[in-house]
Amino acid sequence: MSAAVRRSPSLAARAGMAIGIVIVFVVVGPPVGFLTFLIASSPSDAMDTLTTLWSPPYFVVLIGGIAMSYVFGGGPLALAGLVVGIRQAYFGPGTWWIALATGLAVGVAVLGGVPVQLANFPSSDFSFTPAVLILSCVAPTLLCWLLVSGWYFAAPVRTDAPP
Repeated sequence: MSAAVRRSPSLAARAGMAIGIVIVFVVVGPPVGFLTFLIASSPSDAMDTLTTLWSPPYFVVLIGGIAMSYVFGGGPLALAGLVVGIRQAYFGPGTWWIALATGLAVGVAVLGGVPVQLANFPSSDFSFTPAVLILSCVAPTLLCWLLVSGWYFAAPVRTDAPP
């Protein structure tokens, strides 16, 4: 046996990694969710919308929308980041299907808080379907998981277990 014994990371190191993963989710996720929502809410006009958004008055709307995405998406993506962060910091590497399930669960939870009248307002360009809102949670969760998929500690090894 080697003289150098490999030590397990401390609880503080594991908590720091989980917090780091949450920060990545909160910083990167909301703009991705906003752009997903923007494109998915009007698929037939997606290219027109994106090209028009770069013109001066719409560019301000785009920047305002990205800023507002932190208000509306920061909490749900922090929750998704916390689930992924705890999984990867304390239980080893996560898989894509765990990230997908987390994104779906957060999307359904967010959908539960949206008034039905807002989600299906017929005479507005702002109407969207529940699937668009869920996709706006799933896409950033998967992208952020992809960014942090290499950040993990192995699960702690029990030393008191019999051989």
